[in-house]
Amino acid sequence: INDKPTNHIPIMPSMAVGIVTAAMGFLYGKVLGLSVNAVWKTLPSWLLARMRTSAALNPTIFITGICTFGGLLVGILSLLF
Repeated sequence: INDKPTNHIPIMPSMAVGIVTAAMGFLYGKVLGLSVNAVWKTLPSWLLARMRTSAALNPTIFITGICTFGGLLVGILSLLF
């Protein structure tokens, strides 16, 4: 009696693909977290410190400007690549 299956997926390549995919997802999450922190926390704090006045940073203008810049960047990159 042959106990070995004849139709089986090779385990080692499947494990390698899974490990690489998990590492890529982990790194993507870390980079995304750093980017969100930089754009929505660090950048406003830096801008407020550079203003040297007691004026507040208008969130409406900041959010609109960041979204417009992001759209412009995506548009330029889609034209280039």
